[in-house]
Amino acid sequence: MTPSTCYILGDLVTDCPPISPHTWQPALEVTGEYWEYHAYDGPRPTTWYESPMTYQLVKAGTLPPLEDRVPPPEDRGIIQGPSGIGYYGGVYRYTATFLYFGETTRGTFAIRDSNGLDWYPYVGKSWNISEDGRVYTMTMRKDHRWSDGSPLSMEDVRFAWEDANFNKELNPSIPVEFRDPVTDNTVKFATVDDVTWTLTFDTPVFNLFELRSSPSSWCAKGSFSYYCPEFMKQFHPKYADPVALKKALADANMDDWTQLFTQKSNLLGDLGTDRPCLSGHCPLIKKDTELTFLRNMYFPWFDPEGNQLPYLDRQTMFNMGNREAAVFRSMNGENDGQTSFFLVPEVPLYNANMEKGDYSIYHWPSTGGSDLVLQFNMVYNEDPEIGKWIRTKDFRKALSLGMDREQLNETLFLGIGTIQNWAPHPSTPYYPGRTVAQHNVQYDPDAANDILDRLGLTAKDSEGFRLRTDNGKRLVLNAVVPPRAADLPILELTVPMWAEIGIKLDYRLIESAPTDYRAGTEYLMQRTDFGAYQANPWCCEWTQIAPMTRSNSAAPDIGLYIESKGEKGMGKDANPAYLPLAPAGNYPADVSGNLNKLVEMWQEGRAYPGYHPERVRIAKEMFTIYGDELYALPVAGFTGIFRGIFLNRNNMRNQPVTHIRDHNGFHTWAYYFDGGTPESRGMDNLHHTENRSTFKSFSFIGGG
Repeated sequence: MTPSTCYILGDLVTDCPPISPHTWQPALEVTGEYWEYHAYDGPRPTTWYESPMTYQLVKAGTLPPLEDRVPPPEDRGIIQGPSGIGYYGGVYRYTATFLYFGETTRGTFAIRDSNGLDWYPYVGKSWNISEDGRVYTMTMRKDHRWSDGSPLSMEDVRFAWEDANFNKELNPSIPVEFRDPVTDNTVKFATVDDVTWTLTFDTPVFNLFELRSSPSSWCAKGSFSYYCPEFMKQFHPKYADPVALKKALADANMDDWTQLFTQKSNLLGDLGTDRPCLSGHCPLIKKDTELTFLRNMYFPWFDPEGNQLPYLDRQTMFNMGNREAAVFRSMNGENDGQTSFFLVPEVPLYNANMEKGDYSIYHWPSTGGSDLVLQFNMVYNEDPEIGKWIRTKDFRKALSLGMDREQLNETLFLGIGTIQNWAPHPSTPYYPGRTVAQHNVQYDPDAANDILDRLGLTAKDSEGFRLRTDNGKRLVLNAVVPPRAADLPILELTVPMWAEIGIKLDYRLIESAPTDYRAGTEYLMQRTDFGAYQANPWCCEWTQIAPMTRSNSAAPDIGLYIESKGEKGMGKDANPAYLPLAPAGNYPADVSGNLNKLVEMWQEGRAYPGYHPERVRIAKEMFTIYGDELYALPVAGFTGIFRGIFLNRNNMRNQPVTHIRDHNGFHTWAYYFDGGTPESRGMDNLHHTENRSTFKSFSFIGGG
């Protein structure tokens, strides 16, 4: 069937391609259950369709026919959306506070489903792990192409690994995830044939495709990639013409080729180049206040009826410059679906405007289980008295018992959070149980006072604040707040709670808070989104549960030592300046030895497949240790504190009601416009401001 009209961008046109039957229906979506985009197991399409935009480009002779620009049928990906088969056309609009594009435009080998735990091939066709867990065999899609039509070849894969990843100027240190957990040797790369390549470890490593940082086409300094386009060779000294490279460096006002290489790899850094991409939409236009992505005409993904994705012609982001403007324009319906800057305490305001704005409000919390914490830096010792106390577990426990989390949850999160220690959601495999989740989080100021007295902090000043044991002055804890956390007054609320147990708390908002904290000049920091993605502790090498890298908040210098293979950071040499004294052979800041134990357990867990009983046991023990040590004082989980409140225009379809936290969802390339009438199919809101859907607005809390 060929329709008489269709949409290209926002224009209604009469020259349209045939469309699929639109008879396939998805299973009913259940609120609270994650939609499985990659669970389609029906018959594969035998007829294939394309968008009106690409159809007209093919007719004009400026684009190859569909069959000539995508892999053969057996190598095409199929996903299912919760709203069914979509319609082509339109521009998906974000009303943003800054310009970003996220990982979805980087063309990762694998992609998460909406639960954030299960990974599936995306750019890659498949991967296989040998029975002994040592060898990963990767298979690419035949005849896959970059967005400019150039082949995604095995040479692109080899170039990425041998000339970018393993180039010591671009990557002086190898990420932990690509080092063997036992030998610490770097993984070995090898090509097999035109579509197959391998990564080989010395010992079993099963978590490579559980990592959120799954490498992509981002071949830049300090970043591993799985493939790097031919385009980038002109900026690499091994392949570039020396004269041309020297001129390019001068034109860019750079002295170092690695800087230029990184700039040219940045999909947003130099849109005047021919740098191609592999995702559903690729960057097209960048202005100070606008960022636009165009459909990838060579994208190898389709829906169950054989329609090439994406449905949307473009995605455009408008930078409003400030959050207030972005919020009010979103409530006016000028945002097609986003979480980025919406806050839990403002949900009643969003509810009041949702029918006028023709949008609904979804809850997309992280399943990681720890949304807001006060984090201690165990390696801090600029003030040895403070360092001594924050490394004393009972001192941290007293502070935890002095926090009224019921009040914090009601004030900060409308009471929707789950008060608990750090534990992933009960629906996830690694949930350690209610006993662990509720350990050390009750409000008990009497018990807190008793603990502090037993520790010897009995002397107080005239205002009832406890005194230091070294000089008799008031013991004051100083906390820092990063700008991103400024809208959550946890410290303001905690000040009087800790005053009840004799602890003076001061805090300040500073831009450099994360940098100063990692440098060891600060020791107590407010952290939001702390447990993000970490319902699986092996989601990322920068996991907070074990100090594997410098980005670890509990012990950044220990993480740096591991990350740099002992070249930097805190080693295990004894240091009497750190009190309480750690056992011999431990890191000086690791009083109990549990930080080192968490590192060893994290490495050990890599040797077992995901959800293997032994991996599950290790994970539960890790959460138990962290909750007992209280390296971070938790408030609540599952709140939607960051990227967890999703305002969605009602005519934007195929987005799931239930999803883990994200800017827009992992499968925006399956979204489409349909206001509930035949005339509204493919009609966007950017070009048709009068749009009103037939769908009723609803909110996950208090409305609709």
